[in-house]
Amino acid sequence: MLIVTLEENVLTGGYGEKVLDCLNRNGLRNLCLNIGIPDAYVEHGDVEALKKEIGIDGDSIVRRICQVLEKAASKQL
Repeated sequence: MLIVTLEENVLTGGYGEKVLDCLNRNGLRNLCLNIGIPDAYVEHGDVEALKKEIGIDGDSIVRRICQVLEKAASKQL
């Protein structure tokens, strides 16, 4: 199973980290993909262009999920 967290905030200290912590504390070995704003300076400007640049637009999210699933599937062969 793949768990995906998505937030329009920095990943450090965010919701995704809390989900990972909960999974780890309970010994769950699920795949988890955290998607959010990197902990780095992001220019100001057009919101849609910036989302695409940092990989939190719809197409980027779908691409990243597919990559994780393909990688997991290839390890199970």
